[in-house]
Amino acid sequence: MLAEIAVKKGAAVAGKDATAWMREGIKASMEQYRTWAENMYVVAQVSETAGTYNPVTDEKIAAYLAQPEWQEATLEKIISQQWINLYRQPMEMWATWKRTGLPAFKAQPTPENGVAFFEEIKLAGAELTIP
Repeated sequence: MLAEIAVKKGAAVAGKDATAWMREGIKASMEQYRTWAENMYVVAQVSETAGTYNPVTDEKIAAYLAQPEWQEATLEKIISQQWINLYRQPMEMWATWKRTGLPAFKAQPTPENGVAFFEEIKLAGAELTIP
């Protein structure tokens, strides 16, 4: 939320700019999901002998944040990452979408530069209205 406020304000908030807050939020989200995976004993996170073992490590988080798309915040990137973080809270995901209109809809919703999109929702070629 602080990243969103900072990007809308165009200035630092609570001592950090939008990019710093966005990166901090992404890191915190990844760490939270890692902790949940460990606590729920998700095999890919905790079992070194499993064929699917691929734990989220601090090094992987740092490598993710080193990608070019996370070096500058935009509202679209911030909301896309917030959407991912709210995966386990669908009502909050919906409320964020209703409040911001993001993620946006697109005919071919391939992520671009850290921005996620929704697939257009149509019935017989007519765009459907979401309540």
